[in-house]
Amino acid sequence: MSKRKSRLIQTLALMLCASMVLVGCASSTAQAPANSAQSPVKNGSEGGSNQGKILRIAGASLSSSSYSMALTMADVLSKAGIPATAEPSGGSTQQLELLRSGQVDLTITTAGNAESAFLGTDEFSKSPPFKDIRTIIPLNTSYFTVTVADKTGIKSPADLKGKRIATVISTPSYKKALSAILASANLTLEDTKVVSVAEIGEAIEKVANRGSDGYAGTPGGSRAAELHQKDPLKLIVFPTDESAVKRAQSAYSPIYATSYGPDPLVGLSEKIPMYGYDFLLLGSAKTSEQTIYDVVNIIFKEKDKLISGRKEFKEVTLDRVKSSPIVVPYQNGSIKYLNEQKVWNPSLEQAQASVLAKAK
Repeated sequence: MSKRKSRLIQTLALMLCASMVLVGCASSTAQAPANSAQSPVKNGSEGGSNQGKILRIAGASLSSSSYSMALTMADVLSKAGIPATAEPSGGSTQQLELLRSGQVDLTITTAGNAESAFLGTDEFSKSPPFKDIRTIIPLNTSYFTVTVADKTGIKSPADLKGKRIATVISTPSYKKALSAILASANLTLEDTKVVSVAEIGEAIEKVANRGSDGYAGTPGGSRAAELHQKDPLKLIVFPTDESAVKRAQSAYSPIYATSYGPDPLVGLSEKIPMYGYDFLLLGSAKTSEQTIYDVVNIIFKEKDKLISGRKEFKEVTLDRVKSSPIVVPYQNGSIKYLNEQKVWNPSLEQAQASVLAKAK
């Protein structure tokens, strides 16, 4: 090989190496993409654009409705300009601990679980009260009653005495809700035979396998519908007069009287009185108020898109804000939006102040 060709090859090799170094440098110094976990939402009171940040929304398990709602919300927020991801967790306790530690920015769980974290009670009794937890917006009602196999002959709450009721007793919200609806009818847990299960699907299976006479939890759903086709079910109606509601709320403050139905999947052709409690979208007082304001604005602006993903979003209304019990204080970003919509009123302000006082 001639000296001239050798020098040419060396020159080309050096140019190739230099270009590779430049590419490597560019890769290592470029900003993380908008959907990268390396770009979390910044905490603090700063406002400004959400560009380049990731909003992390926690649900419960992969099969839970709260995780499915988080997925839908993350998709809608991302398309509206707030990059977001949905993350599953091991359940309500872990969700709220992730929120407390700043590993997620928002989470979806029940008002009862949120209240327990805020006050440091129940499963959160070994941790300090989560004083910075905040309500972003109430989402939908989680209905709660006792569903029985029709062939048992159980027709009223009084007939539940001595009967086997399967429920997720290890979850405080289930245990308290069952105590509450029984209290509405002047009954206690001790008046029944509670069968503890790991999740509501197992509770329904207990009824199918004659391991219990009924189950306590959210009525309806695909599993209940399958059972109803083989073994007709009946939803027990609990009293919802003023004194009954007071007894129920003394056992579980977030619960309230509402109505449910019709639900043809379990043979319910009309509305019936029922108790329920809210699922909440929760955040932290430390998160940017502007970010929370933007999130709430998109939730209401893009509600139809949310509904197309999960029907539960139909229940997200400004009227729900007016009627929903405040068990955890609202975030200031939410209050700003609600003030603009002329929804935030003296009654809500008073309830907010009362709940905030519990954290002092």
